[in-house]
Amino acid sequence: MQRVARKRSADLIALVDQEQLDETEFGTFAWPTNRVRAFEDDFRVPGEDDEARVLPEVSPQELVGAMRFLARTGGGIERDELVRETALIFGTRRLTAKPKAHLEAVVGHAVKRGELVCDGDLVLCRK
Repeated sequence: MQRVARKRSADLIALVDQEQLDETEFGTFAWPTNRVRAFEDDFRVPGEDDEARVLPEVSPQELVGAMRFLARTGGGIERDELVRETALIFGTRRLTAKPKAHLEAVVGHAVKRGELVCDGDLVLCRK
């Protein structure tokens, strides 16, 4: 479905086992039964023939996992580059204003939760 009305979304969420749901400030996300929650740096990337994942529809846990991966493997990364590289991981080549703002908000969320640390413009992985 390309668009889901709020009522339809609520109806669909009601059908999912509550233990599979994750309520976040960015929305409600459902996890498959074989992976109830994402862990640390766990994230799913689109396959070679798959379309890009719509960034606001990706769980913030997965986005933060990708961000932590990028920050850790680079020994730190500038915030703008972190946003661009995170978008690329999920298949987004052209980052427009709305997805960029969403990723910026997720960076802020991760910093607030202590999952990422900002040192000026440099973003570091806490663990």
